[in-house]
Amino acid sequence: MIFQIIGWFWIITGALFFIKPEIFRNRLKKKGYKKVRNSLFLFTLLMGFLLIRGAWSVQGILAKVILIFGFIAIFKAFFILKAKAAERVYE
Repeated sequence: MIFQIIGWFWIITGALFFIKPEIFRNRLKKKGYKKVRNSLFLFTLLMGFLLIRGAWSVQGILAKVILIFGFIAIFKAFFILKAKAAERVYE
């Protein structure tokens, strides 16, 4: 049930962005770039830890590749948090 609600939310958001993109952009500006950047930081950090946790006890070359992707995601998360380039992307 929760996935259906999330799915409908994404469909409605996508349709609104398609019809009137300036509404979505203005909404993001009002929320603030710092909140968006912090949310992206937390999401990337979480995904990195999940990748590392999932591949840690598994044997094989694919698990090691996934483990490397997890470390890269954590490394990238800290660049998202402090990057000046991220500020230019949201302008």
